[in-house]
Amino acid sequence: MSDIMEHRPYSTVYSLLVHGEDDLVGQIAYAIYKQQKIEKIKRFTTANDRPPSDIDLASFMENAESEIQLRFYQDRAVSILRDFLEQSFTSELEEINKQNKSEYDAKVNELLVSLRPKGFMYGVWQGVFASFLFFAAGILLLLATGGWTRIGHALIQLAQ
Repeated sequence: MSDIMEHRPYSTVYSLLVHGEDDLVGQIAYAIYKQQKIEKIKRFTTANDRPPSDIDLASFMENAESEIQLRFYQDRAVSILRDFLEQSFTSELEEINKQNKSEYDAKVNELLVSLRPKGFMYGVWQGVFASFLFFAAGILLLLATGGWTRIGHALIQLAQ
């Protein structure tokens, strides 16, 4: 068995597509190649009632290792990865928007509750309190400017 493996040519597609452990595009491209190879083997087996030999797959392998086909695998891998990332980012963005909308709605509701009218008596008491403050400010102003004395002198002159 080891003699057969030593003489059997191996595919170089993996080394042509994948350039390191972290090469995600290359890994996806290689998976696309393997998918095509499996489909080719299934079609051949169905059409010929037997699995293909290495000679039967030679033209497929030659084509798979061509620059044009390698570029196809890479382009398809980039497309798949781009679609995946777009879906992931779209999903994440929708989740963030939902969360922001929920927070926004909560703040708007909180603001609306704080702005809701308090009733007639609340307004009356606000008016009474404002009037008291205005009256107290007037008295303080008169005391600070000596206005009581002037008012007193003016009343005395009027009375005479």
